[in-house]
Amino acid sequence: QNNRDGCLSDVSGDIWDASLLLASFLYGTNEGQQLCYDACFRMQSTQVDGGGILELGSGLGLSGIAAAAAAAAVATLHKRHTKDADKEQLTSRVVLTDLNDKNIISLLRKNVECNLSKIGEDSDLSVTVQSCDWFNVASSRANADNNSQPCVPTGTFNLIIGSALIYIPDHAVACAETVSRYLSKSNSSQAIIIQLPDRAGFDIFLRRCHELELLVSS
Repeated sequence: QNNRDGCLSDVSGDIWDASLLLASFLYGTNEGQQLCYDACFRMQSTQVDGGGILELGSGLGLSGIAAAAAAAAVATLHKRHTKDADKEQLTSRVVLTDLNDKNIISLLRKNVECNLSKIGEDSDLSVTVQSCDWFNVASSRANADNNSQPCVPTGTFNLIIGSALIYIPDHAVACAETVSRYLSKSNSSQAIIIQLPDRAGFDIFLRRCHELELLVSS
């Protein structure tokens, strides 16, 4: 079990520097806010069953909460400056995920509810918490006929975010395949992963991303 979940199962109760950096970019800069808004409301698939933002390895959910708040803030601003006759009703989603552990998911869901209780109503943005086991996703990719381990959440996303995801080499390939599985094929879609480059396994992650034909820049 430790080879599978490793220290990732022990660090979900902390806020790491990488998450602070990512949250600061997404919510604290105009570029980050616009990126989150576009992923939710301006790119293709602006429906609850597709598009939007996915956070992997959310932990306490800081970066995902920041992304949702950023998208909602810009959406609210647009509504205020748009005539009622020109307003288009769009619904999108931000999904925060972590290991299928009841304690991790329960705490993550509590943080989301405490911080974002009014955002969905004001911005037509659905903010939810779901489990996402990277190894199940990788297994499903390897065997398309295997329905015993369904991938959750469903659909694809315009923006995938994550911070300090790789700690041991055993997770690297599964993480890359999860990004590939959930990233929309749109030319505008992207994943933003903030990671210390010297972490064990990060080179494996990057190599697998290249093999999956994901365009990688750092």
